[in-house]
Amino acid sequence: MRKILLLVILISTGVMADSLQVYSSVFGSYGTYSDGTNSKSGSVFLTTGLNYRHHLTIGYDYLYKDGGIWGYKQQFGTAGVTLNFDPFYAKFSYGHINGKYDDTTGYISYDYLNIYSAEVLLREKSFYFGAGINHMYLNGFEKRNINQVTARVDYYGGYTWYLSVRPVYTMLTTDNSVSSMGSKNKRNLLSVALKFNYLLTPGWVGKLGGSFGKRAYYYDNDLYTIYNQDENQEMMLSAGIDWYATWRTVINISYQYNKFDGYDVNYLIAGVKISW
Repeated sequence: MRKILLLVILISTGVMADSLQVYSSVFGSYGTYSDGTNSKSGSVFLTTGLNYRHHLTIGYDYLYKDGGIWGYKQQFGTAGVTLNFDPFYAKFSYGHINGKYDDTTGYISYDYLNIYSAEVLLREKSFYFGAGINHMYLNGFEKRNINQVTARVDYYGGYTWYLSVRPVYTMLTTDNSVSSMGSKNKRNLLSVALKFNYLLTPGWVGKLGGSFGKRAYYYDNDLYTIYNQDENQEMMLSAGIDWYATWRTVINISYQYNKFDGYDVNYLIAGVKISW
């Protein structure tokens, strides 16, 4: 059930027509946990665009976590649409996770998570103001309802820099808690996520990101990723760089640090994106 899916662009191709654009992508990630666990994941995404305005994305992710005496395999399918009626925008997405846990004693358990996400945005000059909600239901060893109220303020400083501030309020309840920790039965968490991109020099873009405060099961409706570890995520820091080798090819190298309640996770990320 514990999982992070980091979008790391490895290979991407796109096919463009006068009114229809098609992009396919493959992603991967590798993580090391402070308790000795490691994780590997790979993703495939297909995006179609209509007149560069409306976009439909479908994706599939496979994750494996190796804890030594236990293993966890997870499949994550997602689909989303972004509608552009400038200055109004709307984003809708759905995701479904199938997970399987097993250990050396022969014990096996399964979990299923459904994700529903909706967001509306308004553009005012270079600002984008958004508000949305994510609803998730986990059916597994424990059953959980998760609701997230999200907001965002994005600013585009021309082609030079970009800043995004996104507060998230998470409400989590557990229907059949088997834990003696009563605080896990009901949680109300608040966090703020930040993203900052800056054009260092033509062809090179530096990226910084972070999350401060507490959150759990955080779903990013831009990247179609979810941190679905059960423990509270207390902090996230990231840094990376994009190199535009050609106008069609982007090479990315980045690093991410995550602090959860009880352990830390480090990710090294590298990838390539090709589009036309």
